[in-house]
Amino acid sequence: MLIASKYEEICAPRVEEFCFITDNIYTREEVLKMESKVLNFLYFQLSVPTTKTFLRRQAQESEILTIDVKPGWKKGTKITFPDKGNEQPNQLPADLVFVIDEKPYDLYKRDGNDLIVNKRVSLAEALGGTTINLTTLDGGGGDDTIF
Repeated sequence: MLIASKYEEICAPRVEEFCFITDNIYTREEVLKMESKVLNFLYFQLSVPTTKTFLRRQAQESEILTIDVKPGWKKGTKITFPDKGNEQPNQLPADLVFVIDEKPYDLYKRDGNDLIVNKRVSLAEALGGTTINLTTLDGGGGDDTIF
């Protein structure tokens, strides 16, 4: 309240008045020391709560980042957006890093760079030849024929 009153009021209340309203639980020195800690924590960056300030902050926080996940990316692949992470006063924004995780798929299993699928084939089909249609993960929607 002390900081806000100094910032907003033409005639801010004295420190002693804040001590009085707390029933003298805090001394004048304690109130001034806490004021100093709060201002240091905020790096003395106070701003007027205007519409412009609010909209600027919202515009910064609502940036939409798009990740175009490529087929075949392995678990653990990192996508980094430099300087798009949390911002602290007087510090550079952090990097925003996403790590790819694999989504389990009922038909295919990953083995290194290979995708493995198991299909039952009778002995007659194995000896005489057969055609197996498998839906691929390329997103094309078509079937690949395996001989």
